[in-house]
Amino acid sequence: MHNTVVMFSTSDQFTLKQDMCVVCGSFGQGAEGRLLACSQCGQCYHPYCVNVKVTRVVLTKGWRCLECTVCEACGDASDPGRLLLCDDCDISYHTYCLDPPLLTVPKGAWKCQWCVWCVQCGSASPGLRSDWQNNYSLCGPCCSLSQCPVCLRRYAQDELILQCQQCSRWVHAVCQGLTSEEEVELAADEGFDCSLCRTPGHASYGRSEGLVPYTPQIIS
Repeated sequence: MHNTVVMFSTSDQFTLKQDMCVVCGSFGQGAEGRLLACSQCGQCYHPYCVNVKVTRVVLTKGWRCLECTVCEACGDASDPGRLLLCDDCDISYHTYCLDPPLLTVPKGAWKCQWCVWCVQCGSASPGLRSDWQNNYSLCGPCCSLSQCPVCLRRYAQDELILQCQQCSRWVHAVCQGLTSEEEVELAADEGFDCSLCRTPGHASYGRSEGLVPYTPQIIS
């Protein structure tokens, strides 16, 4: 990004009172000329001059220009190699300041917690008691269709899995102490709560009023 130097007379009161795009040097007039002001330094930019989408998050939380970009969690601009920039709203976070943190800088697109949505089901929430998975691209329930959230292993062929009635995530039956189809079917019929949602001291299953029991599945 480059800045444009605009020269004008100090007696030009009209120009002095105008907001001007730092990049292209033109005024912010008309629908195409609307300017976006940095919430830190106040300098103005055309959204298309800085390749920014004017999203709901930008309008409600504000926007920082590249010179003012800092990690929104720790407030520090250091370690730029680990500073991620949201593809939608330009909010920045260090990989290690995220919750949960990312061990490596993701390849390709990345979206912050306010802009992210599950690419499989379209949900804007990670799910009950769940975190975003797979580089913030899958919600907990969708990720659990291929990987057990308890042991973090991918399902193998012929393994029994069942779905929690609270968080909607699927888990290995064996991770819940269930080893036979009969035990899994009984747990599903009674309303199954996984170990990630279960209250200490309560059984793993027991019919809850108003909840529809889930059917266990065998991975094939």
